[in-house]
Amino acid sequence: MSIATPRLALIAERLKMQAPSLLDVGLAADLAAAGDAVPRSPAAYVLPTGGTFSSDKVTGLIRQLETISFAVLIGFSNAGRDGARGIAEHEEVRDEVLDALMGFKPAGAQSAIQAKRQQLTAFDGKVQRLWWNITFTFDHMHRKETA
Repeated sequence: MSIATPRLALIAERLKMQAPSLLDVGLAADLAAAGDAVPRSPAAYVLPTGGTFSSDKVTGLIRQLETISFAVLIGFSNAGRDGARGIAEHEEVRDEVLDALMGFKPAGAQSAIQAKRQQLTAFDGKVQRLWWNITFTFDHMHRKETA
C-alpha cells in the first residue's frame, strides 16, 4: 500500500460548490500567478500550511496519523466591480466558508475538518484590499507495509 494523502484540490472544489459568494477559488499556484493583481472580490485560495505526525509502527506495517493543516486565504476588495462583495461583507463570506468546510470529511481523511484559527492577515487601505486567513485541520492515517 502506498502513501495517498487527501488533496487540497478537494477543499477548493468543496468551496466552489458550497460557498457561492466566492467569485474565484484557487490553490497556492493560482495565488502566485495572480501576483499583485487585485482579485475579484471575494476570492479564496486554499494553501498548505503543514502537518504533524504521530508514530505507531507495527511489525510489517507503518501507520502514522498526520494532522494536516491548511489555510483558506480570503481576499476582499472595494475596487467597485459589479457584483463584488467588498470589505464590509467580509464577515458574511467568512461565515459561508466556515459553514462549507467545518464538519466536511475529505475523501481518504480519518476525521472531519475543524477550524483552528482565524485572523486578519493584511489590510491595505491604499488599494482597499483585505486578506482574511482561516486555518483548518483534519487527520489522515498513512499506512505502508514494510519489507
